[in-house]
Parts: sequence; structure tokens; C-alpha cells
Amino acid sequence: MQKRELVMERFRRIERGDRSFDIQFWRRQTPTARVKAMSELAEGYHRNKAGVNSGF
Repeated sequence: MQKRELVMERFRRIERGDRSFDIQFWRRQTPTARVKAMSELAEGYHRNKAGVNSGF
């Protein structure tokens, strides 16, 4: 049986956002998924800081 991927989204004006959606989303993630996301963010940050083209 295939594990289904969780998809969550919400659209709001930034100035009206209360961040509750972000908190809800990250609390549903496993510790492994959180660490993976943090690693990807850190890697992208350091690549950008070093001037390496990330393809965006």
C-alpha cells in the first residue's frame, strides 16, 4: 500500500496571516522531514551566499 503525501495550503493576505497554518503544518511533519527541510534551506542559503547559481 502506497503512503499518501500530505498536502496543505491556505491563501491569505500576508498582513492578515497569523502563522497558525505554518505551526499546524510543521507539527504534522515527522522529525526526519523537519530536519530534511532545514538542511535544504541551509544549503540553499549558503549556495546563494557563495554566489552559486541555484537554477532559480
